[in-house]
Amino acid sequence: MLPAQSVGSLQEELTELIFRLIAFRSTRNRPEALAACAGFIAGWLREHSLMHRVFDSNGIPSILVGESLYKSGSVPPKALLLAHFDVVEGADHQFSPRLKGNELYGRGSVDDKYAVALSLLLYRELAAARPDFMLLFTGDEEVGGADGAGFVCERVLPRLGKMPEFCLALDGGSPAEIITRQKGVLRLALLEEGKAAHGARPWLGDNAAVKLAGDCIKVTEMFKHIEKQYSGSPEYWHPTCNIGMIRSGEVVNQVPDHARADFDVRYTEKQNPEQLVQSIGAALEGRLELVASIPPLTPLPSPRLDALFRCANKKRKTSITVGHGASDAQFFSRNNIPCAVWGAEGNASQHGSDEHLCLDSAMDIMEVLADFLNTL
Repeated sequence: MLPAQSVGSLQEELTELIFRLIAFRSTRNRPEALAACAGFIAGWLREHSLMHRVFDSNGIPSILVGESLYKSGSVPPKALLLAHFDVVEGADHQFSPRLKGNELYGRGSVDDKYAVALSLLLYRELAAARPDFMLLFTGDEEVGGADGAGFVCERVLPRLGKMPEFCLALDGGSPAEIITRQKGVLRLALLEEGKAAHGARPWLGDNAAVKLAGDCIKVTEMFKHIEKQYSGSPEYWHPTCNIGMIRSGEVVNQVPDHARADFDVRYTEKQNPEQLVQSIGAALEGRLELVASIPPLTPLPSPRLDALFRCANKKRKTSITVGHGASDAQFFSRNNIPCAVWGAEGNASQHGSDEHLCLDSAMDIMEVLADFLNTL
């Protein structure tokens, strides 16, 4: 457990560290901010004399923390804590964090910069006594994770001989819910082609935006039909589709000759992703392309997971459950490493205009993790 006298000061330090991390507008389209945020984390680690390595894959920085990185012949880590410092885009004010009672508001407050700050402080407090766990911070979780967790898990850790026995992604769930199953993700692009013409003479053109609208309605109806098949399911454990982006045309007085919609499809372990993509594409006029695919997170038995569950239950009644979001844990799961997803309370505000972290829940998480890491 954490020393009782340090808990209060740790909360103050945690709050300050989260504030500083949120100030970095570390989105995918701002590589300089991603690099600056990674540089800040690496600087903090150097300031506290904590051993780490920084990796880069296609411009995406990742930071691996652990003394065993530098010790030849050392055993693989018993656990790895995983978090990400990239965020989705937000309004300007969301990158100026603020406190409102026990709630800390700002982009990334609960997804997922609090977890970076929490892991840093936890490692500093425990690494001297428990050098057998590691941290991994990545910069592309929000866009699929291939150059972050995917690169480190599949290229770096095997080369170092440091594959962990257990991976805990601090990127979802809640203090009372540990997730061991997550849906897979299909990022799809629907492309329509038409014929340009002057907007005053639309009959001379073929409007790609109109064709796209028709296909989007077809996709919406298709998934409404799927949802009806699962009516009454309390967990919504069935495929879903969100039309996240629509783009068409250059000016208002021109018939657009191209249009694009981007879909975020979530599916369970019961669906075949290739067949799902084929069935969607077969019903549409436009061309459907697979942009990215992330497999579902499936549960694997582990004494580490059992230990985490016991430690969490000491604090409050905890359940093992499923999650609709995806996380970088899938990269470890596909390499047969048992994983779980857990985290602080944010009242489902991730990606929202009111994204916030409940600070007391973050401290609860830190105390339970200290207990768990001491069981290793």
